[in-house]
Amino acid sequence: MRGYKKFGQNSDKSIKVLIVDLRCAKNVFKRARSSNEFIEGKQTCLS
Repeated sequence: MRGYKKFGQNSDKSIKVLIVDLRCAKNVFKRARSSNEFIEGKQTCLS
């Protein structure tokens, strides 16, 4: 039961991180005018 709860908390965190990353990627994509800018922006999202 403890292990299941721990796994649940971890998956919630990863889902939240994923949502934040998707929002960030969307904003970067809007700003980016070239693929290089988009790649640099995506790297800043991940860090």
